Amino acid sequence: LTSLLNIEIAHTADHITLTQQRYITTMYEMHVGNTRYGRIPTTPAADYLDNLVENIMHKNSPDEAVHEKYRVIVGQLLYVACQTRPDIAWTVATLSRVLKCPNQHVLDEAKRVCSYLYHTRHLGLRYDIRGSLTLWGATDSNFATRRSTSGFVFLLAGAAISYKTSRQSVIAMSSTEAVSY
Repeated sequence: LTSLLNIEIAHTADHITLTQQRYITTMYEMHVGNTRYGRIPTTPAADYLDNLVENIMHKNSPDEAVHEKYRVIVGQLLYVACQTRPDIAWTVATLSRVLKCPNQHVLDEAKRVCSYLYHTRHLGLRYDIRGSLTLWGATDSNFATRRSTSGFVFLLAGAAISYKTSRQSVIAMSSTEAVSY
């Protein structure tokens, strides 16, 4: 088996690697192509993106074309983040908070994430077959002025098997309280 559900599977004697190179290339060509985003292989800065999303959360987007294009891109980014690229999970979760009212600025940020994925499409999940099968987990949260963000990851054979990032449902009053939720 070399491919399943747009996930490429590479076997060697030492490891199994899961990538989505063809899917990411198709997504990039569909949404970004030869535009200025093709030269920006970075993800959006966390603070910048969070502030951008907060500023447009409750505004309506009059441009239906932007709305449709944005929903398609974010849906494709969610698929990649859930399957083989946990490195974009927080960014895609933040972008998905404005699915109801996107504008050109967040569409540009979604295209920037597509560009980042394209330039790092060779990356994925690599499971070491010869190593120990020790389950390892980590969790973290941040204390923000509004709702804090929490996340966790569990690794087996050196790669993620489960991960999540989410905003906390309550407003924490301290960093200690943010960790306990």
